[in-house]
Amino acid sequence: MKKIYIKILFALAVIMSFSSCEDYFEYERTQESAWTTTLTFESGLSSVYNNIHFYGWLTDVTNSAFIYTDFLMSGTSVLLEGCNTGAPLYNRSFSENEMDNYWAAGYQIVTMCNLALDQDADGNGNPFGLDVTGSDYLHNYRRQIGEYHFSRAWAYWYLAKTYCPPYKHGGDNSGRYIPLKNTAAYSVEDIENEALGSVEEIYQQVITDLKAAKEILPEQLQLSGWSNVPGFECGRPNKIVATALLGKVYFLMGEYDLAKAEFDDVIAYAESTGTYALEAPKEPFNKAFSYDVGKEVIWENNTGTLGTSHSNYFYAGMIIGYRMRSSNGDAVDVNTGFVKSTWNAYAISDYAAEKMGWLEQENGDYVVTEEAENDLRYQQVYHYMKPYQADMPTSDPEYYETETVAGHAAVTTSHIYPDKYYRAPAPYGRYTKVPYIRLADIYLLRAWTRMNANDLSGAASDMNMVWNRAHPDNTDFYNTSNVDHDAIYTEYLREMTGEGWTIDFMMGTQMDIPAGDNPETPAVAPPYSGWYWPIPESEKELNSLYD
Repeated sequence: MKKIYIKILFALAVIMSFSSCEDYFEYERTQESAWTTTLTFESGLSSVYNNIHFYGWLTDVTNSAFIYTDFLMSGTSVLLEGCNTGAPLYNRSFSENEMDNYWAAGYQIVTMCNLALDQDADGNGNPFGLDVTGSDYLHNYRRQIGEYHFSRAWAYWYLAKTYCPPYKHGGDNSGRYIPLKNTAAYSVEDIENEALGSVEEIYQQVITDLKAAKEILPEQLQLSGWSNVPGFECGRPNKIVATALLGKVYFLMGEYDLAKAEFDDVIAYAESTGTYALEAPKEPFNKAFSYDVGKEVIWENNTGTLGTSHSNYFYAGMIIGYRMRSSNGDAVDVNTGFVKSTWNAYAISDYAAEKMGWLEQENGDYVVTEEAENDLRYQQVYHYMKPYQADMPTSDPEYYETETVAGHAAVTTSHIYPDKYYRAPAPYGRYTKVPYIRLADIYLLRAWTRMNANDLSGAASDMNMVWNRAHPDNTDFYNTSNVDHDAIYTEYLREMTGEGWTIDFMMGTQMDIPAGDNPETPAVAPPYSGWYWPIPESEKELNSLYD
């Protein structure tokens, strides 16, 4: 990464006025001339969040957003007849350059976090000389350090999941694939002496950072001084976010007892304080303003309106969801600004819809089951569509349950779309926020760890928390006689399809990643050894470690 680091640090120097290019590689830390207060220190986090929330990670289809990638590759989606958007991912091709933009975004986050955490270390935890009993230190500076640890963990985890083989449960994770740096480069020698980290080392760095974030961050951010503005918390981690993500990392690694302990902490906090709670299935998906957060949402992106018009939105929602970006709220009506997505290329696979129990075959097509009709999730955040019909007027009662856009003229069978995006009320449907981590996900993951430890009663209790929210007239469906991996997997599909975590569930539980409906993709069994993308060619050309 020699020239990569030079370019990144040079760009940061120019953008943030850290130093002139003439003396950039002097051994002094030139960025400290700009980072002298908590307010200026915040500029580094702004750069980090631009990468996490906007560039390459969530919003842009061309950068292979992780929600989009998960849906296309997990067997839970089907490429609609006549469409080809995202086909390399759908066909599980790992030789394409689909994921190259993750690299730059990930290492820009790592570099900025390293610069900040180095300054903290060199300043003995107080480089700005703040009153350590004062609000600026306690509620701004310490919070910022926790956020830098969390963000570095997030970046390394996604870099590892993208460019390294999946973590082998109880196996050999000594292979070295990507650079591991927990301090910034301040000289040419620093850059030349970097090393590749093993898969094990990368994951342990992620764990170390998340533990630090969990220790430092408050349960809920306490805003002070310049940070005390409505919506400042939007998209930022707190102690509970760090705890939830640490549990998900342990789960993926197969460290189920450790994962359960983190999930226990999250759920205990939610149930004892009421800060987080399950609510109607649509509620996590219909918020636009930064200060308006669904009760179930533990961590969210911050692409909302922030009180004013905003130019970023979830592009991938147009490819994997039913609604177009201009649609608003719950209504399905052209008069409310609802527009069918002309970009849409994927629906839920027949395999997944049947597994969920929501579609069944009848007379050569698929029809919605009574089980689906009785599930509030199907009613509120999924959408059934019949095959294409040409020239159907919008006044037809079946218009919004029938494919009519020309790009879907080849669609001959009925299907279900995720309908979780662009759901905010008018006029902000385009800028609806997207949840990263929800409480329902944590309940279902803990249910699996309990089931795996033969605590079937505890697993049933967790599953019923999620089931009862979706079936208020038919509660407590699960018990010790019907809880197993397949039941939890099925419930996970009903709850989490189209949200970016399905493959993590599959790999975490060591089940086969199903073929789905795609004849080009056989099922993939653990340890999923080929499931990663090559290092970008541009990096290999510049970095002698890959010679």
